[in-house]
Amino acid sequence: MPTATPPMRGRRRRRWRRCGGRGGGCGCCRKGQTMGEELSGALVERVAIERFVDVRDDSGSSVGAWQAAGSAWAAIVPDGNGTAQGEARRSRRRWRVTLRANPDLGLTSRLVWRGQWLAVLSIDSDPRRPDRTVLRCEARVG
Repeated sequence: MPTATPPMRGRRRRRWRRCGGRGGGCGCCRKGQTMGEELSGALVERVAIERFVDVRDDSGSSVGAWQAAGSAWAAIVPDGNGTAQGEARRSRRRWRVTLRANPDLGLTSRLVWRGQWLAVLSIDSDPRRPDRTVLRCEARVG
């Protein structure tokens, strides 16, 4: 006759993180990072990065074009409803995009995400978190 396993009394099941990922000083959070600050798990969207290359024609006017500059993983979240200009009834959607630090990004860059073009409005890099760059973008139509 098989014997039953004794019940687990007095033992707690071990959790993934003892502090709950809040950096409670238990030593389980690496480098003082909490679960909310973890970067690799948050980058779930694939974006293409394009850069505007300005070229002048014979008359001196600008006839530039967008060139592919690579692709990257990103975390994309809505950033408010946008701002209406003038008496417009519609506004452009704004997004906050978090990427790994990329020195090639600039205000002349744009992202292609799910068939939308996201124009870069600002680039924020926090010296406390040098591994990431936060972009404020606005959806544009072609």
